[in-house]
Amino acid sequence: SDLVTFNVGGKIYQVLREPTLSLHPTSLLTQMAEDQKDDKPIFVEGDQDLFKFVMDYHRDRKVILPVTVSRDAVKRELKRFALEPTEEQIVQDGVCLTSVKRKLGSWEETNRTQRKKMNAELAGSFL
Repeated sequence: SDLVTFNVGGKIYQVLREPTLSLHPTSLLTQMAEDQKDDKPIFVEGDQDLFKFVMDYHRDRKVILPVTVSRDAVKRELKRFALEPTEEQIVQDGVCLTSVKRKLGSWEETNRTQRKKMNAELAGSFL
């Protein structure tokens, strides 16, 4: 069959042999699929949640991580399956902290200016 099914701790993932697995001939998953004699799911001992990123790398040769996922954890999971992406192939998606800090600083300055103005107005009303 052209479709390979992996059972990762009870969670089922399906992937095509061609082109997805064949892009990484030295991958442990590719080797497991080649050794499979029937269409039964192949049991894989791995992290159910991180395995999605292993599949992403097989498919796209790139992983885009949300800010809630550890880059190091994904790198370890990829290495477990004999995959060693470059730093450029693992992209942390999401919020740019520099931009958040800039916006927060701007907001704090605006807030400080408004408080001074309100305090001056309040002080003037008591005179």
